[in-house]
Amino acid sequence: MKRILILLIISSVLLFAACGSKTIEKEFTNPELDQELSQGGQLDYTTYKEITENGEKRLEVDIAFTSLNYNDVLRVGTVQAIMNLVEREFVPKYNNIKLTIMLENPKYTFVEYRYNNGKWERKH
Repeated sequence: MKRILILLIISSVLLFAACGSKTIEKEFTNPELDQELSQGGQLDYTTYKEITENGEKRLEVDIAFTSLNYNDVLRVGTVQAIMNLVEREFVPKYNNIKLTIMLENPKYTFVEYRYNNGKWERKH
């Protein structure tokens, strides 16, 4: 009987702990930003995902290009221009942004940056 009671108490505590850490993901579109991004190369697709976890919001942005010239999109100046566009569009609302810029053709490669506390940092 004691074992059943102990198991019931432990399962209740775990259930309440799991309910407290709720993660909400919401994808949205931004046609205006997509239009600006398409000027930097052949834009394949974009995804914008707002993630709310423990009351804090962060944004994940994936931008994929196809390009005939491997260096067109992932040049330092082009990447910086993309970062500036994303920052201008989203920083008033989000202070934590994960930006992934992908080049899918002629071969797959990507760069990843994190924006946190007013600074961009390259992660890959």
